[in-house]
Amino acid sequence: MDGNLQDIREDTLQHIEIEYSIPLDHSNDPQFSLFTVTNNSRQVLSSRHRLACTDVRVIGSNRLVIQGLSFVQKSSGGWVLMSGPPSSFPVPEESARIEPGGDSQTQSCLSGFMVRPFTCADIIVTFQYYLEDQPSVLQEKKRRIVTRDTGNGTFEWYKQPLETPGSYCPLTPPT
Repeated sequence: MDGNLQDIREDTLQHIEIEYSIPLDHSNDPQFSLFTVTNNSRQVLSSRHRLACTDVRVIGSNRLVIQGLSFVQKSSGGWVLMSGPPSSFPVPEESARIEPGGDSQTQSCLSGFMVRPFTCADIIVTFQYYLEDQPSVLQEKKRRIVTRDTGNGTFEWYKQPLETPGSYCPLTPPT
């Protein structure tokens, strides 16, 4: 039985997608980025789920560096700024489940970062959730993405390996 439950969790994890975009009218400011979580699995994700963004490193144009802070979604729709991993803060009840077969939720977890403008951002996006039929087992899907100015004042996000040590945002500008 336990093996079957683990198989369901693994299958669900493989079918949850985290997508991200910067709206065209804000292509010069990645803080307006939108993060969409889509449930392409066959399982219902309970109303206990949330999005979190943790900065590996964010660098502002004034060379201000922020590292290791997370913005974690609250049930009220706002965000909590915290130090450390999102899993250290309980996952609240949300207003709605995320149904199987393509149901989605979109949030903007970077809007709270008060480093404007960014010159580089190395972020881990974490979606934490519980399956409706496994309400006591917290699950997580993570994605690491990096953005920097493309050279013409606009930004794009790029996927990076989750476990790479250090940051893709250098502390000293390239020469």
